[in-house]
Amino acid sequence: MSVVDDLCDACRYGDVGEVSRLLSSSSFPDVNAKSLGGSAFHWASYGGHADVVRLLLAREELDASSATGDSWWTALHCAARHGHVDVARDGGVA
Repeated sequence: MSVVDDLCDACRYGDVGEVSRLLSSSSFPDVNAKSLGGSAFHWASYGGHADVVRLLLAREELDASSATGDSWWTALHCAARHGHVDVARDGGVA
């Protein structure tokens, strides 16, 4: 697995500590890179992990409006589709 895969997995499962560790790593690549069709921001929003979403939003280079692969969903779409209105509202996705 790559560092991007590791970050996306940590975001998908809401592992705040691992996300923070990976983001602060000197070997970390582009925060907007995608794994399995979505970025770390998409996976955190999809999983409803508001704390992780806030960590990612703090990154200047984050493209919060980027779309996933084939579906062209933004992180807001991912959060809303899976019933995570709190992430869309309080996590700053909307």
